[in-house]
Amino acid sequence: MPKTTIEISWVSLWRVVAVILLGLAFYLAREVALAFLLSLVISSAIDGPVTRLEKKRVPRILGTLMIFLGAAFILFFIIYNVLPIVIFEFTALLKNLSGLNLGLENNASEILSRIYKELLIPDISGLTSSLFKGSASLFGAIGKILSGFAFVFSVLVVSFYLTLSRDGVERFLRHLFPDESEDYVSRVYSRSKRKIGRWLQAQIILSFVIGLLVFIGLSIAKAKYSLLIGLLAAFFEIIPVVGPIFSGSVAILISFTVSPALALWTLSIFAAVHLLESNIFVPVFMQKALDIHPVVVIISLMVGLQIAGVIGMILAVPLAVVIQELVANRPKPPQFTKTS
Repeated sequence: MPKTTIEISWVSLWRVVAVILLGLAFYLAREVALAFLLSLVISSAIDGPVTRLEKKRVPRILGTLMIFLGAAFILFFIIYNVLPIVIFEFTALLKNLSGLNLGLENNASEILSRIYKELLIPDISGLTSSLFKGSASLFGAIGKILSGFAFVFSVLVVSFYLTLSRDGVERFLRHLFPDESEDYVSRVYSRSKRKIGRWLQAQIILSFVIGLLVFIGLSIAKAKYSLLIGLLAAFFEIIPVVGPIFSGSVAILISFTVSPALALWTLSIFAAVHLLESNIFVPVFMQKALDIHPVVVIISLMVGLQIAGVIGMILAVPLAVVIQELVANRPKPPQFTKTS
């Protein structure tokens, strides 16, 4: 029986070592990598509007500044005006549920009361004790806060510079990969960037519309916690199919603690919003966004949440888009023809 020998060149060995070292460096600098990937996603979402403004003879730097300042104004408005009301409604909901007596040994009021007493209060007391416990704990808490601000600031700065340069990322990728892969990488990046931008823009608009409709519907009925439920509906709109069902179920349960009539009204509102969403909003907003199966989106969100928390959820769908484009646009193997 003939023996088979496998020859491995030094070049192949060095490539394996280089891939291992690159993976190790990526793991050690994972926060930097997450910041860069998040910057790419934000830049991809902003690039489309900036390019349209540029076509209308608005300088690219001015268009970028306008969009960033507009987003900052909206975020400041939400934090200053909306967030305190949401916190107030959430606190009132916890007190309302903790005061219920459902006659069960382990009822929802006891569970929420435990969450309030064992999770929220220890966080506040832990923060207070860390401020007065000693200089090491104080500097540690301040360091974490500054680290979070530095992460957000670096993401915004990198996103701003990536948006300023029309082909900056593409030129960077061309320098990073070998010459024979430049066209393939550029093609994958261009298609992924366009899809990611459309998805993020459509998702933001869709979540805002759904949350606003739920809030208006509950406000008409003068329901409690209308802003909290609307925000919940907007947040879970990112999860296809399952998200609206989950937010609607939670909203109905919350409304049921007030009155059965309000729970029925909430059910009617979510049913009407779901009909509008499936027949009007999703076809209008999502028809050009993504061509990914909802199950893939749900799995991606779960994996992203498990790996990197909220940032992982934000990056999950864009990375799924890139993987899909890598598979769809993979280079074909060379075809050999026989010569007679």
